[in-house]
Amino acid sequence: MAIRRQKLDRDVNLTLDRGHVVDMAPEWTFTVTCPYHGEITFDFNPYRRHDRDELAGQFRDAIWNLRYEMVGSSLRLREEYLRYFLRFLDELLELDEPITQLSQIDRILLDRYLTW
Repeated sequence: MAIRRQKLDRDVNLTLDRGHVVDMAPEWTFTVTCPYHGEITFDFNPYRRHDRDELAGQFRDAIWNLRYEMVGSSLRLREEYLRYFLRFLDELLELDEPITQLSQIDRILLDRYLTW
C-alpha cells in the first residue's frame, strides 16, 4: 500500500494593479501562507548588513518565487541554509574578503563554503 501525500494546490494567485500583474516580494519581510503549515514569516533584513542588499534581494526573491513550488517547511529549511551561508560570508568579511553580490559567488567560493 503506497502512502500518498495530498496534492499541493499550486495555483498562482496574482494581484492586479490597474490591469498589470503584481507578483513581487513585498519588502524585506513577508509572510507565505501554506495549506499544511499555516503562515510562515520570512525576514531578510539580517541578510542586508555589510552592504549585501543586492545579495539579500536575490535570496529573498528566490524564496518568494519558490512559494508555489514548495511547502512552507521546505521554504523555511532553505532559508535556514541561507543563514549558515551568511555566517560563512561574515567570516570572509573578517578576513577582508567581502562578498556583496551574486556575481562574486562562484564554484571556488562554494567549495570553500562546503569545506568550512
